[in-house]
Amino acid sequence: MEDTLVFEIKSSFGVFQKPESTTGGLFTYRAPPKTAIQGMMGSMIGLSFDETREIFDGIHIGIQPLKNPETVPTTYNCHYGKDEKILTNIREETLVNPEYRIFVDFSNGPFEECMNNMKLDAEDKITSFSELYSWVIENDISYYNVYMGKNNFPLSIETSSIDFQEIEETKIEGKQKCSSLIPQDICHRFEVDEKERESDEIWMPEPQKIEIISDLPVSQRKDRRHTERKNFIMKPIGKNMEFRLFIYIDPDADLDDYKFGMTDDEGLIVLF
Repeated sequence: MEDTLVFEIKSSFGVFQKPESTTGGLFTYRAPPKTAIQGMMGSMIGLSFDETREIFDGIHIGIQPLKNPETVPTTYNCHYGKDEKILTNIREETLVNPEYRIFVDFSNGPFEECMNNMKLDAEDKITSFSELYSWVIENDISYYNVYMGKNNFPLSIETSSIDFQEIEETKIEGKQKCSSLIPQDICHRFEVDEKERESDEIWMPEPQKIEIISDLPVSQRKDRRHTERKNFIMKPIGKNMEFRLFIYIDPDADLDDYKFGMTDDEGLIVLF
């Protein structure tokens, strides 16, 4: 990966609304869809929706939850639907203190086209996507505000110092410790183990829980309808126990649409 960036996003609350939600209940994905991350990146440098979709269509993104994505039900009043004269009680599932580490490989992105179309005035010495976004994030000069899914949930963003190295798919053999969301279609089987965290506090045992994030959008059309969704495996993140997720890559899986990297804690990151 010649042009990569790792950054972290967090907020007090967040919502990545599932499209099948209705006024009877709006539900959220437990992790940001790839399309939401692309939207954040386009907003930061002042690209339109169409420009964002075109420029970032070929990039690869990995997502690592840094906290267990807990949710609470909330209710608010809103003019919802065709009849704007009627106030409706909207019930919404809301993420609490969401925090994620994002891995981006820009290798397939058209950098010159991006520089020509973005509204943000960047320094002339910038020569790559990773330099551009590092400069934007570290100087806090996003062109548009960025949010954790909805515009009433502003997020904070900072670059990460974690070491991240590309690995060839041919070197991924046997049991692999995983840190990011794992596409279910490449996983042959998985295992979870745990060890107690060092703490003097009294704690209750926590259940091992693998969560499947179903139908997470990974691409969309010009009318914003999603064209592809995937299922992902997310490892548990305990307060008192350290859970580790191990997977075995399916030897028959088509890996052409994925890229792989390893963090300094030897955790596999899958970018899709």
